[in-house]
Amino acid sequence: LESFSPSYNDAVWNEEVEQVQRRIEHLKANALSTFRLITVGSLCENKNQVYIIEACKLLKQQGFDFNLKIVGDGKIKGELIELIKKYSLQNEVQLLGKKTYEELRELYRQSDVVVQAPLAEGFGKVPVEGFFHGVIPVINNISLAFVITGNQERGYLFEATKPENLVNILVKLMQETNGLPQMIEKGREYAKSKTLKAWANEYYDVISKYYN
Repeated sequence: LESFSPSYNDAVWNEEVEQVQRRIEHLKANALSTFRLITVGSLCENKNQVYIIEACKLLKQQGFDFNLKIVGDGKIKGELIELIKKYSLQNEVQLLGKKTYEELRELYRQSDVVVQAPLAEGFGKVPVEGFFHGVIPVINNISLAFVITGNQERGYLFEATKPENLVNILVKLMQETNGLPQMIEKGREYAKSKTLKAWANEYYDVISKYYN
């Protein structure tokens, strides 16, 4: 089932309008030259951060300019630290630990793409957070991913089997910069349908029909 984010009331939504518009105008005037990536979630096997780091290894080998912010904490933190060292990604990949709501908002504003590669998930809220901030979701094609991305009208899907799959999608995204502003606008529209106000209106409509 789809769900709603409790974070976005009208005031918070309006705070982000100007930032998203600046992002859109920048994309219209400039091609993406650097992958500014973020992934958010508990550091665990299911969230599959290892896969994302493996893809980063390939990005570096192929000479792409990128940085990845990993937000969250968990039992595989040590494994991720060792993997980052093994692939010499200390300059490109940051493990940031847990962040407050305000800190996370700022990190989204500094990113262009939110990458999520879970092995199992229902309706992921992180992509919706990305929509809210004008960040393009690139997510593993499982469960409701095609619903969240609107069959890739407002985000990209990949198969988290081989790291090359994610790399290829990111390269495709970079080559399609002209279409990103419209994708961001569609994502924002979708995120707005998941606000507290939208939930309250839907709830009111359902109750009103029942009692009428």
